[in-house]
Amino acid sequence: MSNPPVAEIKDPALSTTNQDTASVIDGNVIELQLLNELDLRENFGNHCATIGPLKSATTVRRLRDRLTAYTSRIRERQTEARVERGYWVYLPVAESRDAAIEYASQLASMGINDYFVVTSGEMQNAVSLGLFNNLPNAEKRQQQLQALGFNPRLGARREYESRYWLDYQLLDDVESPWKNISRSAQGARHFNILCWEEANTPELDENNSF
Repeated sequence: MSNPPVAEIKDPALSTTNQDTASVIDGNVIELQLLNELDLRENFGNHCATIGPLKSATTVRRLRDRLTAYTSRIRERQTEARVERGYWVYLPVAESRDAAIEYASQLASMGINDYFVVTSGEMQNAVSLGLFNNLPNAEKRQQQLQALGFNPRLGARREYESRYWLDYQLLDDVESPWKNISRSAQGARHFNILCWEEANTPELDENNSF
């Protein structure tokens, strides 16, 4: 059984080292690992907090509408998460496009028709032999090509996905509404952060998390 894919989320609001990691299965963030376990508090006065990662701008807008009555200010942020989505079998980058086309011709002559030559990017002139959701199928494809005399590679298929966050500051003497709205933010977490200046990104306040 293969290990679950892992996404790397780079978000300065959640780490003094500017990097936290999140486990991802089938593209869904299921666990955000903090630098340490932080104390839970029911009320943190006019402290600032962030909610995320949220999966869509629509969710952000819905939560923002529900938070507005509790906050003195609120803002939206967007970060990028690199996630692994399945597996890719391919022939390594060839010396030239002509060489890549020659590999493709050899594949076709052996009855292998589901391939394409990559035409741009860092993998230009590689020959793609298939994208697979699970590792056993990818390994089977790799072995099929090896039996025909080729030397295919097998690697993770990586993509970047947007992640959305809501930063807000509570009004004085207002209790955190998180418990009442958490069901509308499935998969997200709630963290206290250091209050931000308008030109700056907030940093993690390690006194509280929810």
